[in-house]
Amino acid sequence: MYSEEGLVPLLIKGYKEVVPNWLKFRYGARRTLSDPAILRGHIDQYLLRQLNVLYHNYFTEQTGENFLDKDWDNLVLLDACRYDAFERTVTLDGELDSIMSLGSKSATFMERNFSGNEYHDTVYVTANSYAATYARDVFHDVITLWDDDWDEELQAVPPEAVTRAAVEAHEKYPDKRLLIHYMQPHAPWIGDKGKQFIEDNGLRGANSKYPDEQTIDTYSAVFHNLIDCTDEELVEIYDENLEVVMECVKDLLSKIDGKTVLSADHGEMLGETSHPIPISCYGHPEVPTDELRRVPWFVVAGGSRRTVVSEPPKEETTADADVAEERLRALGYKE
Repeated sequence: MYSEEGLVPLLIKGYKEVVPNWLKFRYGARRTLSDPAILRGHIDQYLLRQLNVLYHNYFTEQTGENFLDKDWDNLVLLDACRYDAFERTVTLDGELDSIMSLGSKSATFMERNFSGNEYHDTVYVTANSYAATYARDVFHDVITLWDDDWDEELQAVPPEAVTRAAVEAHEKYPDKRLLIHYMQPHAPWIGDKGKQFIEDNGLRGANSKYPDEQTIDTYSAVFHNLIDCTDEELVEIYDENLEVVMECVKDLLSKIDGKTVLSADHGEMLGETSHPIPISCYGHPEVPTDELRRVPWFVVAGGSRRTVVSEPPKEETTADADVAEERLRALGYKE
C-alpha cells in the first residue's frame, strides 16, 4: 500500500478534503442543485475525483525517481508538461526519453524530491510559489519570481522572466547547478489562441466573468459545463503554451553552459479517464495515470560540463506567504 498513514487517518484526511469542497457550491447552491449539468460537474470534480485520489493514495504504490539525484548541470522543469506533447512539439537536438515523476502535482513533486534532502550545490530559480513551502533549507540559494515578476494581465509569471533570472543566476553562481522551473505549459494560456480562448469564454486567470460566483479556471469551467469546449481545443491551446515557453527555453540554452536536461514536475490530464471510478479528468489530481506521472527526460545535445561545488546555503529571504497563496489561487490551486 502506498500510504504509510494507515486507513483511518487517511479517511479522516479524505473527509476533510472532500466535504468542505463539496459544500462550497462554487457556483451557488441554488444554481448548482437546479442545473443538472453543473450538478454533474460538481459531483465529478468534488466527490468522484476525490474518491479516486483517496483510493490511489491508499492502495496504489506510486513509484518514481528523484530528479535532483540524477546527473545534470541544468535541469529545466516545464510545469505540467506531458510526455506526448513534448514529443510532438519540441524539435531541439538531443536525446528524448521518459521518466516517472514522484508526484502528479507540484506540491507532491517538491515534497518527495526536496524534503529531507540537501542540494547545496544547486540554485533553484522558480516561478512556482509552492517553493515557499517546500524549498526552505534545501538549496544553496532560491530565487523566487512570483512577486516581482508576476504579470497581472497574464495572471502568471511570463517565461521570459524565468529565462532572464536563470541567466543572471548562472552568471552569479558559475559553479552551481541550476534547477530552473517555468510555469508553462501549465495554464493560464498565454499564447495568441489561448488568450482568445480566455476572452471568448470570459476567463482571466482563475477569475470568472461571474464575479458573484467566486473563482473559475478553464478546467473547472469544463467540468461544470459552463463553456463549450472540446478536448481537442484544450490540447491545441495547451500545446501552444508549450511552444511559447520553449521559445524562451531556446533563448536560455544559448546563454548557459553545462549538461542541460528538460523535464517536468508532472504531466496534465486533458479529458482522459481516471479510475477506479471512471470519470473524465482535467488538470493534475493526485492519481497515478500515465498522462500525469510519465514526463519527458530530454538531454540537450552538446554543452561542456562545468565544475560544481557545494557550499553552505545563502541566508534566506522570507518569501511573502500571502503573495504565494494569492499566486496559487490565480493558477487554480486554491479557492
